[in-house]
Amino acid sequence: MSRTPSGGSALALALLGAFLSVPVAANVAPDAVIYFNVMPAGDPQSWCTSDITSCSQMSASTNQTGLIEFQIFIDSTWHFGEPVANLTAELIWPSAWQFVDGAVCRDGTGSLEYWGSNPHELQLEWSCDSVYEMFLAVTLVFDVQEYGRLEFGESSLWIGCPPEGEGVLPVTGVWGEAGTECEYTNQPCATYTFDCIPGLQIDEMTLTTVPGGMAHGETHFGGWQWFDQGCHGAFHVVTGETWCSGYVEDGVDEYDNILMIDADATGMGVGTYETWVQVRGYGSARCLNLILEVREPTAVTNTSWGRVKTLYRE
Repeated sequence: MSRTPSGGSALALALLGAFLSVPVAANVAPDAVIYFNVMPAGDPQSWCTSDITSCSQMSASTNQTGLIEFQIFIDSTWHFGEPVANLTAELIWPSAWQFVDGAVCRDGTGSLEYWGSNPHELQLEWSCDSVYEMFLAVTLVFDVQEYGRLEFGESSLWIGCPPEGEGVLPVTGVWGEAGTECEYTNQPCATYTFDCIPGLQIDEMTLTTVPGGMAHGETHFGGWQWFDQGCHGAFHVVTGETWCSGYVEDGVDEYDNILMIDADATGMGVGTYETWVQVRGYGSARCLNLILEVREPTAVTNTSWGRVKTLYRE
């Protein structure tokens, strides 16, 4: 899927062949039909190669920018393994993003109209002589320089071989994102959306130490998922600076979690430093602002014990 230069005229992007338009019934799909997996772009020869076999292996978000690969998967197992004949989708992406290239996978054909304003039309077709399970349908590569989403607008799948097959309207809210802001709610599996969202009750933490010293802070937060289950072991921590690190420990019960934050002031002078701490759950993240105050130490002699203790200067 490569661009064809043109002097401002409307362009059609031919992938591997022409798309055959098929009328679509207005039925609502199950919760899981189309998924995104988003990651930095690899070699074009690998755009249709993936080891992913389930939605739990995907992430529809990346905090990186630059050349980003949006892999779009279709799961026909929801329809007893019937083949997916075609996909017609309205794609919406930020005007600041630049479409670079892409590829239709699984011996598919199709086209993408990508010029002009939103929405952009994607049309894909596959043969009906094979039974597919979850498969990589198409990979689209964008030059992403700021946060945004690649979203599905009005879109439809044809499940089974036409005319006997049944047209399906996918669920709304299918998207992938890049350059993510600190907090996000991902959707790797629609069935498990909102699982284990870290329920941070604070949005800021301040730690204090001296140059070359260490500081530690912690806060409790809740986490739960469907069927009233707790989230022990579901969270990990990402920080914005190397001088800060974090991890999550289990709390007093399965719904209680403890965010542990350590700050290392090695090589830092007196001053105030700031960064973000991100707690990630299953497909979601919440953040707090971390402030580290590095203060000049003051030596005070305890005459009764003859020892010296370092205190902070207020």
